[in-house]
Amino acid sequence: MPLTFAEIRKMLPLSVERSLRRALHGLVERGGLITIGEGGPADPYRYYFNPMAAALMCHDTAEYGALMEPLKEATGPIKGGWSPPGPD
Repeated sequence: MPLTFAEIRKMLPLSVERSLRRALHGLVERGGLITIGEGGPADPYRYYFNPMAAALMCHDTAEYGALMEPLKEATGPIKGGWSPPGPD
């Protein structure tokens, strides 16, 4: 499931907050993650695997399909070198 910075931050010690921001930004810039949302207080970025990177990590199509399932319900702009497929 895509997570906001605040949700990820809760899982880590406070001392790594600045490093976490830099790491997330770098992963989006390099295409490892995508962001979903506007990035403001009303619609914070939600971070998730870039589908192209996920395809390289998965062992089979069932695993990939399960990993991509949360993106079907994603709303808001998606940034990070990927866009969802258009309507059939």
